[in-house]
Amino acid sequence: MNRISSLKSGDASDESLGSLSISEYSPKVELESVYLYTLRLLVLEYINKPQFKQNDRNRQSPPTPPSSSSSSSSYSSLHSSRWSLSSSPLEDSGRSVSLGLGKSLFSNGQFSRSTNKTNYSEHIRIMTTLKQRLATYLYDVTIGRKKVTNATFRRCLLKFNNDTFMNSSLSTTLENMSNVEELIVYFTKSANNELSKVVVGDIQKELFKQVSKFVGLLQSLLPTNTPASFINKLTACADRMKPTKPSLKQKLFSNEKRRSATPVMYETSDSSSMSAVRKPVAALHVAPSFKLDDIPYSNYFSEIFNTDSIKVQQDVIKVMKESTNFTFSRELDEYSFQLQSDGGFLFLSDFRTEEEYNSWKILETKEIELLKNEFRTIGRAPSVPNSKNLIMPSDPRSTFVMLMNLIIKKECSTNMSSMEFTPGALYFMNTAARYWRVDFPSTLAALFYTASNISVLHSEEINLALTEGLFTFIKSTILHSDAIVDTRDWNEMDRRQWNANLFYTSEQCVNSLDNLLTGLYATTKPKFSPILVFYFEYVSADPSFQEHLPTIEKRIVKRLRRTIFKTSEKYYKSLIMELPKDETLEFKHIQNIAELIVRQLNTIQKRYTKPLLDKVNISFECATMLTTAMAIDGPNMIKKIERVLESKKKDVPPVDALELYSTFRELRDIYRQVQLKEKFPFNLERAFGKYLKRFAKNIALKISEVFRNSIKTETWEKINDDVRYSKSVLDIFKMANESLNIFKSFDWDINYRFAEAVVIVLKAFSDGIQLYCDMAVKLVQKSLRYSSASSYGFEDRGSSTNESEKRKSKWDFHEMKKAVRSSSSSAIPQPYKYKTETCVILNDVDTMIAHLEELENIVDFSELSKVITEHNAVKQKTTGETLKDGVYQLYTIRIKSASDIKGYGSNGLSNSSVSLINSREKSEIGETKVVPKSNNPEWDEEFELQLKRDEKCTLLLNVWHHPTGNFMSLTGADLCGRVSLVLDPKEFADDGFPNPKTLILDTRGELNMEIALETERMDPLFCIGRSYRTLSRARDKILELVVNKFTPFVSFVFSREVLKSICGGHGTRKPSDEEIYDAIVPLFDYLNANLNVLGQELSHGLLFMVMLKGWLFIIKAADIMLLPQVDIAKHRLANARKSLWSIGSSNSVSGYGRALTEYEIDCIFKWLDALCVDFFYNQGEGPPLKALQNTEYQTLLLIPSFYKKSALELKSEVKRLNPLYFQNIAELTSGSNVAVSRRFTTVERRKTIMGNSSKGKRKQLQEELQKADTDSLQQSLSTLNIILRVLITKGETDYVYRQLHERKQKMKRINVASSADKVSKGQKINYRS
Repeated sequence: MNRISSLKSGDASDESLGSLSISEYSPKVELESVYLYTLRLLVLEYINKPQFKQNDRNRQSPPTPPSSSSSSSSYSSLHSSRWSLSSSPLEDSGRSVSLGLGKSLFSNGQFSRSTNKTNYSEHIRIMTTLKQRLATYLYDVTIGRKKVTNATFRRCLLKFNNDTFMNSSLSTTLENMSNVEELIVYFTKSANNELSKVVVGDIQKELFKQVSKFVGLLQSLLPTNTPASFINKLTACADRMKPTKPSLKQKLFSNEKRRSATPVMYETSDSSSMSAVRKPVAALHVAPSFKLDDIPYSNYFSEIFNTDSIKVQQDVIKVMKESTNFTFSRELDEYSFQLQSDGGFLFLSDFRTEEEYNSWKILETKEIELLKNEFRTIGRAPSVPNSKNLIMPSDPRSTFVMLMNLIIKKECSTNMSSMEFTPGALYFMNTAARYWRVDFPSTLAALFYTASNISVLHSEEINLALTEGLFTFIKSTILHSDAIVDTRDWNEMDRRQWNANLFYTSEQCVNSLDNLLTGLYATTKPKFSPILVFYFEYVSADPSFQEHLPTIEKRIVKRLRRTIFKTSEKYYKSLIMELPKDETLEFKHIQNIAELIVRQLNTIQKRYTKPLLDKVNISFECATMLTTAMAIDGPNMIKKIERVLESKKKDVPPVDALELYSTFRELRDIYRQVQLKEKFPFNLERAFGKYLKRFAKNIALKISEVFRNSIKTETWEKINDDVRYSKSVLDIFKMANESLNIFKSFDWDINYRFAEAVVIVLKAFSDGIQLYCDMAVKLVQKSLRYSSASSYGFEDRGSSTNESEKRKSKWDFHEMKKAVRSSSSSAIPQPYKYKTETCVILNDVDTMIAHLEELENIVDFSELSKVITEHNAVKQKTTGETLKDGVYQLYTIRIKSASDIKGYGSNGLSNSSVSLINSREKSEIGETKVVPKSNNPEWDEEFELQLKRDEKCTLLLNVWHHPTGNFMSLTGADLCGRVSLVLDPKEFADDGFPNPKTLILDTRGELNMEIALETERMDPLFCIGRSYRTLSRARDKILELVVNKFTPFVSFVFSREVLKSICGGHGTRKPSDEEIYDAIVPLFDYLNANLNVLGQELSHGLLFMVMLKGWLFIIKAADIMLLPQVDIAKHRLANARKSLWSIGSSNSVSGYGRALTEYEIDCIFKWLDALCVDFFYNQGEGPPLKALQNTEYQTLLLIPSFYKKSALELKSEVKRLNPLYFQNIAELTSGSNVAVSRRFTTVERRKTIMGNSSKGKRKQLQEELQKADTDSLQQSLSTLNIILRVLITKGETDYVYRQLHERKQKMKRINVASSADKVSKGQKINYRS
C-alpha cells in the first residue's frame, strides 16, 4: 500500500523546521474518494447487523485465530480488556455526549443482540424497575433525604441526575433505554466532567472508584428476583474498568496495551469472547433493505458530506455489491501479505529498534486476523467489478484525516469553544479507524490532531478553548494509558506528524502573543498568561517536541523582540509627532514625553514581572528601545530650543531645565538596568551642567538674602520656653536644608559640575554665617559693655514664664552649705544683669553648630571634595598650570600675650588690651579684652581677616592701658606701645598651621602672636569647616565675654588681701578650716547667683561651658597668686623696679610681691578643691570631674611638692629635667618622636578650617589627640617652669634668667641643625619655632 513518506529523524536545525509544517500532512485524496470509502463502511456495517445474520449451513462460525505461541496467548488476554469509546446505540439521537473513556462494559456486547425474546422481556422489566428506583434515589439525595457520606460520589450523583433525569431533552432516550451499559456510560461521562473540576491525584483511578460505587448502587437497587446473570455482568463490568498496570514489555511496545487506548467508538460485534467471531443469532432472519432510512447514521453521513438523501440512496445501491464481507476479507488478506513482506503502513525505519518493529508487526497481524475472523465467509467469493481496494483506502491516513476534517467541522459548526461529539461522529470515527487500520493510539492521536488543525483550528492565532478541548480529548480518550503518553516512545511517522502539529500550534501561540504585543502601550494592557500557560502545559512540555525547542524558541524570541521593538518604535513616533514643529517648542514639551515614557515603562515593569517564554523580558525590551531613542533625540531637541531662545535673547529657566534633567536621569537609570555594558548615549551632566550652576547661583543669592533679612528683622527673642533660640535660626537652616535637598532630589551623578554647584551654595552659606557671627559678637560686646551691673536677673521682655518654671532651669548650689559656712563678713556684689538677647544670641550660635552637623546627613561633602580634587589634578596635569582655588585668603591672628610692657599704674602695672587695625582700609579688625594689673598680660584671643588672593596688608597693633577711677586720662586710654606687621601671603604657608611671631613694641616689651593663613578653596569641606570654625569661635568669644562679667570678683577673692585677712600680714598664722572656707563663701554665693541667672535662659550644655570657662579663670587666678610668672626673671624685672608688695620685705619679687608661706599655699589649694568638687561638680550635677581636673589644674598640683624643697634640690631637679626637655624638642623638630610630633600636629590641625570640615574629621583628630595624650614635652616644660617659678620665690631670679637664656640659645641651635639636616635631605621644613 502507498503511504506518506515519513520524515527522517534527525536534528532540529532550521532546515528541519521546515519539515514540521502540517502542509505535508494535509489530505492528498479527493473528497469523492473519501465519500465512497466512508459510504462502503456504512453499508458494510449495515449488512453485518445481527438481524441480517443467516443461520444456515453456508455461514459457520469461523475458527478462532491460532494461539500456539506465547505472544498470541498474551495478546488474547490483553485484548479482552482493551479500552473503548462507548456511544449510545440509538441511531441519530442528536444528543451530544462528552468523550469519556471507558472499557467495553459487557464482554458480550449489547444485550439485545445475544438473547432470545423471553430473556429480552425480562431484561426490559428489570431495566424499567431499575430506572424508576434510581430516579427516586437521586431525588432523595438531591433534597437531602438520603445521605451520601462520600462527598465526591455525592457530587457525581448530583451531576449525573442533572445531566440525565433532570434533562428534558433526554426523557425519550431514558424511556427507551434498554441496556444498563448505557446508564453506566452516562454516569461515567458525568463523573468524568465533575472530577475534572476538583483536584485529584490520579483521575482515572478516582473515576474507576466512582463508577464502581455507582455499579454497587445499581446492584442495591435491583429487584429481588433479578437473575444472577444480570448481577454478575454488572460486577464483571466494574472489574473490567479497573486500570491495569502493564508490564515493561507491554509498556514499551505492546500492541494490546496501545490498543487499550484505541477508541472503539461503536461496538457492532457480539464479543462474548474477544477471540470469538460474530455468532449467528437464532432468531427470525430479515434481509437488508438498503433503504436509507434503515441504515444507521445515514442522515449524519449526508450531513458531513453535504449530500442530499436521494444521491446517497443512489450511491448506496451502487456500492452495495462492493461492500461485502468477501471484499473486506480479501483486502485484509492482501494487507496481511504486505505486512509480512515488510510492506505495511509502517516500516522498520519508523521504529527505534527492530524488536519494536517486530512487536508492532505481530500486534497488527493479530488485529488483522481478528477482523478476518469477524468477517470471514464460507464459499466462493462473488465477482467484484475491479480489484482495487474498496474498503481499505490505499492512503488510509489521508483518507481518515479528510473524514475527521468533515466531522470536526460539522460538530464545531455551532460551538467553536469546545469539542463535543454526537453519537454519529463517534460512530464514524471508531469504525473508520478500526477498518482502515489507523486505530493505533499514537496514529489516531496524530491524525485527529492534524484533522483539527486543518479544519476548525486553521487560523493565524490560537483558539485556546477549542485547542485545550482538543488536547483534553486526545489525552483523556485516545492516549488514556500512561504507557503511551510519552511521545518519545511513538513510531517515527506518528511522532513526526505530532511534532508538526505542535509546531503549528506553537506558531499560533506566537502569532497571538505577537498580536497582543502590539497593544503594549494601550490603556488596557494585554494579558499573556492564558496563552503562556497553555504553551507551557501542552506544547513545550511535550517530551518529543522538546528536542526542537532550542531552535524553535530561538526564532520565537527573535520574532517577539522584533515585535516589541516595532511596537515601541511606533509608540515613540506617536509621541514625537505631538511635539510642536515651530519655535513654540519648549522644555516642558520634552518633559511631558519623557515623563510619559517613564510612566509607561514603570507600568509595564509592574505588569509583566516574568519574561515571555522565560526568555523575553518585555520591560527590558521596551526600555532599551525607548530610552535609547530618547537619549539620541534628546540632545538635538534641547539644542533646537536653546538656539531659538538665544535668537530671542531669552534664557531657559534653570528649574525647567533641571526638572527635565531629573526625568532624563530616570530614563538613564532605566537604561543602565537594561544595558549593563553600554554607556548612555546622552551626557546629561554636560548638557545640563550650566543650568545647575545657574540654579546654584540663584540659590546662593536667596541664602544671602535670608541671612540679611534675618539679621535685619531679628528681635533676639526665644521661640518659647522649650525652644530657647530665635526664629532666625529656623529660617536660616530651613533654607539651607531645602537648598541641599533640592540638589539631592536631582539625583545628579556625583561629578565636578554637581560638586561645583554645591560649593557655590555652601560658600554663600559660609559667608552668611560669618556675617551673622560678626554681628552677634558685636551685639554681645555692645550689650555687655554698656549694660548695668547693679541689678539682678534679666529685663522683662514679655516672657510668660513664671518664677517656679524659671527655678526649674536654674543652677542651684544646694549642697555647698554642707562644706562651708553660710556666714560671711565680705560684701557680695550683685549678679550681673545679662540681657535676654545676649543669652538668645549664645543659644542661636550653639544651635547653629548642631544644625550644621546635620547638614552632612543630606549630602556627602567628603565625596564631593574628592571629586573636585581629582578634577583639579587632571586639569592641572592636562594644562600644566597651577590651579588657584578661591579669590580670598583668610588670616587667623592670635594675640597670645605680651611681656615687659610699659606700666602706667602707680604700682608699675597696666590694665592692657590690644587693638588690631587694617591700615589700608583704616578699619579696626578687633580688640582684645582688658587684662588688669599686669606687665605680662595674656589675652589668647583670635581674630580673622579676609583679604583678596595674593594681596598684602599692613597690620597695626596697639597695646593700650585702660586707667580706672582717679587715674583715667582725658583720652580714656594710654598707649603702652605699638608695632606694625606686613601680612604677605608669600611668607606664610597656607595650611592653616600657626606661625609664631614675636614683635618688639616701639616703647618697651614684646608682643607674642601667631599668624595662620588659609587660602579659600572651592571645596564643600572648606565651606563647612569655615562655617563650623566661625560658629565655634563666635560661641567661645561670647562665652568669654559672659564669663568676664563675673571674673572681677573672682580676682578679688583670689587676692592677697583675702589671704592677709585669714593668714596674717606675713602669712605666718595658720587658719582653721572654718576660717578658710568662710573666706571663700562669698565667691560661692556670687557664682551661684550668676549661674542661676544664666541658667534661666541658656541651654544645659551652654551652662556647663560657662562653668568650665569660669573654672579655668579661677585656676589662672590661683596660678597668679601662687607663684610669680617665669617672664619676670626673663626680663630681669626683679632688678628694675619694686612692687608695692615688696615694700619692707626682703624676699619680695618685683611684679609679684612677697613669696607665699606654706599656710597661704595650703589655703589656696583648699579653696580650689572646694570649688572644683563641692561647687562645680556638685555631686554630678555639674560638669564632669575629668573636665574640671584638666591639665592646668594638674599642673598646679605640682606646686606643693616643690615648694617645700630647698633651692639646691630644685636646681638639681632642673639639671635632671633639662636634657629630657631638650631631647623632646630635638625629636619634635626632627620628627623622630612620633607621639609628641603627632600630638603637636593634631593640636595645630584642630584649629584649621579643614580640621573642622566634618564630624568625622573632628572625631578623628579628637581620637588622635587622646591616643597621643601623654605629651612628654608639655609635661617636662610644665614641670620645669613650676620649679623655676618656685626658685624665683627663693631669690634665685638670676639663676632662672640664665636658665631661660640658655633654653633660648639651645632652641635656636636645635632649630638650625634640624633645618639644615632637612634641607640636606631635600625635605620640607614643617616645624615653626
